[in-house]
Amino acid sequence: MTKRLLPRRFSRTLGPETAKKGLKKRTGVVRLLKLYSAALFFLCVVVFISIVEPQIDIGTLTRDSAATFKGHQLTGLVSNIGILLWAVAANTCIFSYAIYRRLEPTHPLTRFFLWFGLFTSALLADDLFMLHEEDSMYHFPETVLFTVYLSFLLIILKSFHRHLFQKKSVLFWLSLLFFGLSIAIDVPDYGVPIKGMVFIEDSLKFLGIVSWTGFLVGTSFRTLTATLARR
Repeated sequence: MTKRLLPRRFSRTLGPETAKKGLKKRTGVVRLLKLYSAALFFLCVVVFISIVEPQIDIGTLTRDSAATFKGHQLTGLVSNIGILLWAVAANTCIFSYAIYRRLEPTHPLTRFFLWFGLFTSALLADDLFMLHEEDSMYHFPETVLFTVYLSFLLIILKSFHRHLFQKKSVLFWLSLLFFGLSIAIDVPDYGVPIKGMVFIEDSLKFLGIVSWTGFLVGTSFRTLTATLARR
């Protein structure tokens, strides 16, 4: 008798669809918790650093460098744009890896974007926190970092040579050329004024970052478009 109190159509929609809506709500709540948990954890790390290093004011960790040191607002313009480009390249690789891992886990591009995402993230962290600079408080010896980077690069070249030795990958090789020239200029003294050498070195490095980012963004767009078109 109780089953006939409600229309059959209404009783059907009350079950599975209601459960799906409830599941979506719970999933949304879980995602929000994960998002803000990560953000709060990061802020806790900032507070911890200010406690461990009392000479560092907590405002120094939260404000912009130009505002902290009362510099010009364009201070580090090229460096900041370069870091943004590193971030674009790293996020593009991570995003592409996540899609390929869901659609085609065994596809070679899944590992391709994973390795390039890890490598680019390491380069981003190095550039952002100046890990290789001798003047930095927390730095690693250049020989150690360059050895790690060279190992990463050799693994990438060996694992994905079929993809990299193509005309479409010319930006990848241009990026290595620009990075190599930047490192070469940074070592010896050619008798050029310091300001001129710094500009040339940083310009070559910036062109390398632009080439690296253009290669990865272009590869991601081209391969994902082709993969999704086949489905």
